[in-house]
Amino acid sequence: MKTISILLLCSLLTNYSFSQVDKGNWLIGGNGNIKINKQRYDADGIVGFDTKLFSINIKPSLGYFVDDKFVLGLRPNFNWVRFKTFGPPGGPSGVFSNEKRFSIGPFVRYYLLPSENRTNLIVESSYQRGLYSFSPRKGTSNAFSAALGAVLFLNTSVGLELLCGYAISNETIKPNGPYTKNKGLDVNIGFQFYLEKD
Repeated sequence: MKTISILLLCSLLTNYSFSQVDKGNWLIGGNGNIKINKQRYDADGIVGFDTKLFSINIKPSLGYFVDDKFVLGLRPNFNWVRFKTFGPPGGPSGVFSNEKRFSIGPFVRYYLLPSENRTNLIVESSYQRGLYSFSPRKGTSNAFSAALGAVLFLNTSVGLELLCGYAISNETIKPNGPYTKNKGLDVNIGFQFYLEKD
């Protein structure tokens, strides 16, 4: 068993030529996250109330290297949210709810280190426009995120990455509110597949 572990470690540390981040290549993969945070709800004529939120996100991505180390892409986002409401006296409190959300939008990514490196640093920014529903109401959302992270190339076509950043979203429940702001730390881990040009 020790021999197999040592061989695997050596194969990971072997110095391959990693050129996955060159112009003309494709980036396919995604990441996911679990988020725990607080939200504040406000609406006209209603005293604001707070919620504790737990969510699971799955974010596949498809990108194209328009230049060496520079990716433009599209990312759909599938999200399940469960939250508990804590309201002011006389308001909603202890209420649980489940939400399903879908959003889609562009992302831009840049790799900071030379393309031959086995590890690389990433800066990324994305925007998402979305729809969500929780019975019987529906809403819309806008979200922006910026992140810094690292990728470890496991071989010449697979990378394991970790991104940490800050995310801000605004949501409106139709037809007349409430309106929410949600902001906080966003941590994502996932795999990316780098498909080289012919």
